[in-house]
Amino acid sequence: MSLKQRTDLRRREETCVRASRGRVIGREASAVLVRCRGVAQAMMSSMAIDSEPALPGLDAEAVRRLGRSWDDGGLWSDITWLAERFLSSQPVDQDVAWHHLVMAVGNFKRQAGRRLHPPPLSAGQLPLSERPPTVLVPGLGEPLLVADSASWRYLQDLLPGAGVATTTTLLSALWPDDHIVFDWRVHAAANALRIHGGLDPTPGVMAQSSIGATETLDDYALVRVWILNEAERLRERAADIERTLYRLSQDVKDVPGRTWTQYAGAVARKLDSVRARNP
Repeated sequence: MSLKQRTDLRRREETCVRASRGRVIGREASAVLVRCRGVAQAMMSSMAIDSEPALPGLDAEAVRRLGRSWDDGGLWSDITWLAERFLSSQPVDQDVAWHHLVMAVGNFKRQAGRRLHPPPLSAGQLPLSERPPTVLVPGLGEPLLVADSASWRYLQDLLPGAGVATTTTLLSALWPDDHIVFDWRVHAAANALRIHGGLDPTPGVMAQSSIGATETLDDYALVRVWILNEAERLRERAADIERTLYRLSQDVKDVPGRTWTQYAGAVARKLDSVRARNP
């Protein structure tokens, strides 16, 4: 299946879920997502799958060496624990559970050297067999849906001061298989691989312009599709693809005035050096 076909299927799934917004919420909405995904899966089964990459140059070996070696000292595990606590909490406890989750995400998504490291939470995982595709967030007038970009904007508006990185970190904590943490590093590295591979970057990024575009939720919606497609193609977790991109960006030195094309070449060379390392 071509990248265009995969992207079209994901957009159809989002349209299907959005059409059901407001009709059902919570765990009862699982049937809606199953039905929507069933339509997409039925179409996918009738198409031949190919290996067309959304992020040229990225392979499973690079993901294993970069994405899986990512380590934050356990902060992300605590956030997923808090997300599960919120999703499984009773209505009377949801305000406090949501507050804890938002504060933890704000602490997580900071610049290097400014994170707090409190004592870790209990290692036990709250039982949650299936994450509901729709949740009610305290203070949000509309349900928050896993595949509805309009509801992601409502979430960002609900949290004054929350940028794209914080908003997507919340989405990733709630639905780690369907969302990723999206910041300027992931945005830059994804666009670099696309430009180096001769593919279109996100809108607003031009190959010959100086690097420095500000990421938006529209950019996130597009890069999310690329990463989910790559996770499917490489049979790797979306989080590991995202962390691979993050680490690639970390390892490429900032050069003032460098164009996107020049930056893309530097990222591609870094990726080549990762493959060349001895196991």
